Amino acid sequence: MNYIFNHKITLINNGNLPWPKNSFIYGISNDGTLECKPLILNTNKEIIPNEKIIKEISINLKKIKNENYEIILPLKLFFQDKSKSIKQNEFILKVKAINLISNEMFNKIKEKLEEDYSLSNIGWSDNELMEEIYINLNEELIGLLGKDDELVINRICEIIGGYLLDVL
Repeated sequence: MNYIFNHKITLINNGNLPWPKNSFIYGISNDGTLECKPLILNTNKEIIPNEKIIKEISINLKKIKNENYEIILPLKLFFQDKSKSIKQNEFILKVKAINLISNEMFNKIKEKLEEDYSLSNIGWSDNELMEEIYINLNEELIGLLGKDDELVINRICEIIGGYLLDVL
């Protein structure tokens, strides 16, 4: 599954040359987990020195791990006119992924799904089950984490259980 995060960034031309029309940024992390598709910054005008622009970028997170980790997404400025070469800095965007589901909560969900819906008949690995949990973890349930974990466990089990009943 791919997850898309939108993030606003402020870009400043702190050089002494304008950025040409149709300048764009692009980035992909070293491990390929994060990617920012090419985004055109300025279609109708140059970005002059000391000018700021604010752009919303969409970051594609290709795989969520159930562990704490940090991913660095280097963003680079490009120009359609390849003859223009401007010295630049890379923008570094750090994304910190947080383990929302503890091992203890995962095991409770797994046990409840086994007890109520015979989860083992599906043949999912723990990673496949974790992916299914994250797919169904909506904003309301995320807001309840740490406040009412039992309710989160029950709702996740109901959602996934409904899917399991359709499959079995």
